Amino acid sequence: MNHTREGANKRQSQEVLHREQQRALSDENLSRIFLLIESPQDRAAVSLVCRQWRKVDGNTRKYVTIANMYAVAPAALTKRFKSLDGIKLKGKPRAAEYNLLLPDWGGHAGPWLEEFGAAYDRLRTLQLRRVEVRDADLHLLSLAPFSATLQVMHLHKCSGFTTRGLLPISRSCR
Repeated sequence: MNHTREGANKRQSQEVLHREQQRALSDENLSRIFLLIESPQDRAAVSLVCRQWRKVDGNTRKYVTIANMYAVAPAALTKRFKSLDGIKLKGKPRAAEYNLLLPDWGGHAGPWLEEFGAAYDRLRTLQLRRVEVRDADLHLLSLAPFSATLQVMHLHKCSGFTTRGLLPISRSCR
């Protein structure tokens, strides 16, 4: 008698699971909904609901801010967010503005720019803040596939580059 009860309970739970799966939103429908959510904080909260929502968020997000470039690897960013139009990357902490960090503390843009060049072909906005940008990094940017679509580039409180380094960028951007 226990076996029949267990079998009935198992069938019933499978039926419930099947009904729940049918009610689940498709990726396409979720994408349409997510495009209506404008607040980055709300998008971040929505991406925590489940794996499907995180995946859809990654595929539909157009702009990302990395508040601490050491909190995430460049490859992790490009793996999750496939079709970004804009990126804001913040490097050194604010203490750098007051010379409270060692001279070669870090905050190098090179690895990030290499990854962006390999992953994105239509990036329109690139904002770098308190990052060490070398002339070679800017040259690399000018050769990236998205250099033809890049419309806005901010180098806010960045260091390490010269006007000679800006020349290739100015020639290749829109």
